[in-house]
Amino acid sequence: MAIIHFFESYVTKPPIKGGCPLLNVAIEADDHSPHLRKKAHTILEVLKESIVTILSNGIQFGQLKKNIDKEYYATVIIASLEGAIMMSKLSKTNSDIQIIISHLEKVIKEIEA
Repeated sequence: MAIIHFFESYVTKPPIKGGCPLLNVAIEADDHSPHLRKKAHTILEVLKESIVTILSNGIQFGQLKKNIDKEYYATVIIASLEGAIMMSKLSKTNSDIQIIISHLEKVIKEIEA
């Protein structure tokens, strides 16, 4: 859950000024720069694979159920956090990111061993 809580203060204390670089590039490059879109997609895949690895480690150490779909949960985690960051940045409050973090905590509890 540490990776999820990292994003809790992302809106008020971003590690990089300007928001999530991946989300920013993905939105801007999607229609205008196929090369940049491809680079952003590669970074997204690395992020997704990192979360899959974390989930695999959780399974290996008996913290998570063995039969979970790691790709599914990695996608849910990334999409939820990225969407919540965007919504919180627009509203200038942490309420959306806090809602998503609370939701993801429940999701993770459901897959705990």
